[in-house]
Amino acid sequence: MGGGSGGMVLGYWAIRGLGQPIRLLLEVSGIEYEEKRYALEKRADGTWSRDQWFDVKHKLGLPFPNLPYLIDGDLHLTQTQAILDHGTRSTIRRRRRDAMRTRTDHRHPVLSLSLLAVADLAGLNGSTPKERAEIAMISGFSGDVRRVYTQEAYRPSSGEFDGPKVIAYAKSQLPFLEAFAASKTDGPFLLGKSLSYVDVLWYDLIDQLAVVAGGRDALLGTSGENPNIRAMLDAVHPLVVDYVRSDRFIDRPFNNLSACFK
Repeated sequence: MGGGSGGMVLGYWAIRGLGQPIRLLLEVSGIEYEEKRYALEKRADGTWSRDQWFDVKHKLGLPFPNLPYLIDGDLHLTQTQAILDHGTRSTIRRRRRDAMRTRTDHRHPVLSLSLLAVADLAGLNGSTPKERAEIAMISGFSGDVRRVYTQEAYRPSSGEFDGPKVIAYAKSQLPFLEAFAASKTDGPFLLGKSLSYVDVLWYDLIDQLAVVAGGRDALLGTSGENPNIRAMLDAVHPLVVDYVRSDRFIDRPFNNLSACFK
């Protein structure tokens, strides 16, 4: 629901990067938000200017100025994890409750009833201490895999992206995710029946890694392999498909223009 007014403001580079899971989370949750996208600009000498961001970096009231940032009223957040936590806990739950009270009003700007079962979910950050701990663990695990990918994408020494290295590492880690998902037998999501923000994190990461690998099957194996990861991807996709097909969705670049793999 990006482009709306009167809601949250999400600021990030005009790339997918760390901002994409946040965008997907806001879209899945039906939250009104406005985007501020900043672009790198190439100078005549071949270096990159970050002036679009640097010109406003210290003018937004951010306590720790950085990208991505999220402004929600008088709350000014940076750091991806803090933004995801805020979105999945207080704000999303509050606005979903308000939306469900008036869910017969199809003009309601906060929650789209076409977002399948999202309105019926209790929250996207777990409902018990155990679930929240598991979500934090899976989030950290996705960060480990993403870090190898990102380091290669921004490799300054050779300037060449080692895709096979990235995919080899991802393939070595995916069996752990598959085994965890297989242990949750009551639904298609990573924690079973309830969608959580780590489903969105992994949906975006696997989507990018599949491009590096040359296709989803090249990453996940044949159709019979990694069935629980595939079930999660298939369950998340209907929740984001309208956004993915919209002109607001960023398909490429994955990484910033200064990267060797974009």
